[in-house]
Amino acid sequence: MAHIEFFKTRGAESMKEQIETALKFYGLIEQLIIDEGLEDAALTVFDLEDIVAKIPGIDDNLAIAITQLASNNGKEYVSAHEIRARAKEFTQRVFKMTYCMYLMHREMITLEDILNLGLVDQSLLADEFRAMMDKKEA
Repeated sequence: MAHIEFFKTRGAESMKEQIETALKFYGLIEQLIIDEGLEDAALTVFDLEDIVAKIPGIDDNLAIAITQLASNNGKEYVSAHEIRARAKEFTQRVFKMTYCMYLMHREMITLEDILNLGLVDQSLLADEFRAMMDKKEA
């Protein structure tokens, strides 16, 4: 039953929340673009910012931050399709990290193996895993 125990861990719950949040975030941005009738348009960052700014209660700074995150930090053009692809890419990276955590939980692989083989994007590693590696190296 070790596999069931893993999915109740804080790490697994955190990864699940990241995936759900990313899908919701990118889904909302994509829907805003579609609602504007621009699903096939090549939008500039400024176009996307104008669309996001129409959300009730949003201020300019938040609209800019959301736009930068959704538009790949200033890429010249973005489309609804690219937003969808970005969501899929992010969720695949997080899923890969979750699977590696599961393998670690089952003691089939170590964090050192994951890092040495480059199995996951290190930016996705939780602080406690980094701290664990620092302790191991010390």
